[in-house]
Amino acid sequence: MTSKRSPLAPNESDFDVPRLDSPRDFRNLKLALLCSPLCLALLAFHWTSPLRADDDPVLTLSDFQAPGTNDFKSEAAPVNFSEIQPIDLDSRFAEMQMRIQELESNRFDDRSTLRQTSEGLQPKPEEGRLFATFESVLVQPTQSNSTAIIVQTDEGFSHIGFPWQIEHSPRIQFGREAEDNTLGWRVRFWEFRHSDGLIANDANGLIPTGNEGTAGYFIENGDILTGLAFINEGEFQSTVRTDVIDWELQRRIASPVDFYAGIRYAKVAQGYYASTDEGTIQGHSQFRGMGPTMALQINHVLPVENLQLFANLRGSMLYGARKFSATDSLTPLGNIRQTIGDIDLRPGDDSADSLVANAEMQMGLRIVMTDHFSMTVAMEAMHYNGVGGPNPTGVFTGPDGGLNGDSPMDDNLGFLGLTVGSQLNW
Repeated sequence: MTSKRSPLAPNESDFDVPRLDSPRDFRNLKLALLCSPLCLALLAFHWTSPLRADDDPVLTLSDFQAPGTNDFKSEAAPVNFSEIQPIDLDSRFAEMQMRIQELESNRFDDRSTLRQTSEGLQPKPEEGRLFATFESVLVQPTQSNSTAIIVQTDEGFSHIGFPWQIEHSPRIQFGREAEDNTLGWRVRFWEFRHSDGLIANDANGLIPTGNEGTAGYFIENGDILTGLAFINEGEFQSTVRTDVIDWELQRRIASPVDFYAGIRYAKVAQGYYASTDEGTIQGHSQFRGMGPTMALQINHVLPVENLQLFANLRGSMLYGARKFSATDSLTPLGNIRQTIGDIDLRPGDDSADSLVANAEMQMGLRIVMTDHFSMTVAMEAMHYNGVGGPNPTGVFTGPDGGLNGDSPMDDNLGFLGLTVGSQLNW
């Protein structure tokens, strides 16, 4: 019986697959499977291997240019891959080690600096600059006893004093300014040498007609032992001389404050001379001593450009010796000389027997012209206590004409005026 086949069923010819003859066909299949991975490995090695110098060069844009055209001509040479050097790991590692050591050293230095700062060990600063100063000291002497002559008038007694005016005197100093944590120094010298005088007679009214003048030092029971009396006219003169030298060290306490300490030598000499119709009289006093001195300088910068306020305060204690002498030409006794402490102050074996206090004050304005030049203008006052005086000490104490005297060794001397200076720094 014949079976019918469906029209949708495939024919055997549609599945016509070549048959593999065993066993040779299976050997060929196994060989093909083994060769395929090997071919793939060779291809991968070929694409990943580095180029050699004898390989074909890489095509550039110029290889595609048409003949005779220069539109795309390259100015750069083709890259030669053979010049690329491999990275030297050893040298890189050595450089990194050196860099690490450098960083460690810097960190150690920073720690040392911080440790010094915490312990107060600051690096040594640079030394201050040198300076030289010249000051014109315009001051007026003020003597506690400035008597030239005592005149008896109808109203009583009057003391006529010397009319001292402002006089010029030079002061110079030089040294090195101090910086933080360093010491500066300076040397100062001041000299004052001036005289003043007056004439007293009936013509100028200082000794009116019928009145008399007196210049006396030592008095006993109302009588003058040294001096002149019954003066109708005369010429009187006073002299003042000072020589002051300072050697000082400077220390900056704070930014606006400087402290000075050192030694001061001072000589203060004063003279009196009178030439009258009754004779002549001459007096002389002198102090010479040395001792410690301290000073404080304060500076304040003003908001105005190049202007500063400053103030100087100074105190000194001077150990030395004082002397006084007076001579007149009274008749019939002739020349009589009275002295107090009249010893030669120059030999070193003369012991010091006096202590003199000295104070000074200065306040003014500084104008900074340049970094190396400045000018100052200041008010100044100086006082020497107990240096003695040469002027007559006689004082009338009553209408009966009684005359009394005081010690010339207790007189004081002062100066008051203006100072103008200039300073050079380098």
